[in-house]
Amino acid sequence: MPPPSAHESSWHGLRRLLVLYALLLAASALLALLRAFDVAPGAALDAFVAGASGLMVLGFALRDRRKVLPLLDPRNLRLDNAAAIAAGAALTVLALEAYFFLLAALDVPLMHYWSVFEEAGWPLWSAFVLIAAVPAVVEEVAFRGLIYEGLSRVMTRREALLVQAMAFSVLHLSPWVFASHFLIGFSLGMLRDATRSLYPCMLAHAAWNAWVVAEESGLLGG
Repeated sequence: MPPPSAHESSWHGLRRLLVLYALLLAASALLALLRAFDVAPGAALDAFVAGASGLMVLGFALRDRRKVLPLLDPRNLRLDNAAAIAAGAALTVLALEAYFFLLAALDVPLMHYWSVFEEAGWPLWSAFVLIAAVPAVVEEVAFRGLIYEGLSRVMTRREALLVQAMAFSVLHLSPWVFASHFLIGFSLGMLRDATRSLYPCMLAHAAWNAWVVAEESGLLGG
């Protein structure tokens, strides 16, 4: 039997990543369902799902390490267009703040992440770890690493950028944040392309999530 062509290998790899996405989506849906029925303590549940998702992504990343390792090699990091990156980040943050201000003005019910930890009596630092740090690493390796790279091998770069952003927004299972998280996924995908690295994506992702926790907890004086 002849060896598979590069095109066949790319589609086989994409099917494997679809399994990863299905598992992440199932974990997100299970978390939402258990929260809705108050089956388990919220903070402990968040910690369990974060750990399980991290292990799943680690397993797939090890299997497809050739796709991920170049994005984790500091020697490949490019910052020669730092001014444009900073301007894009500022515009993205302003757009997100305006969007969530509008949702708040319309009394749209949104998930408040810190309240889950506060009600469970968990310290603030645990919320920063489980809401900001862990998702930043796990989701960037999964979406801007594995999934984006896999999609780029079977479609154009622009199509892959849009599809990974859409998949990222759907993962959060809320129609109210679909637009905001599509923008986040799209912006992080562009950041990954601009820098050739996942590290700036992880940093930006963690910074945004940390900002949300700080706002919700009143750490910023709100």
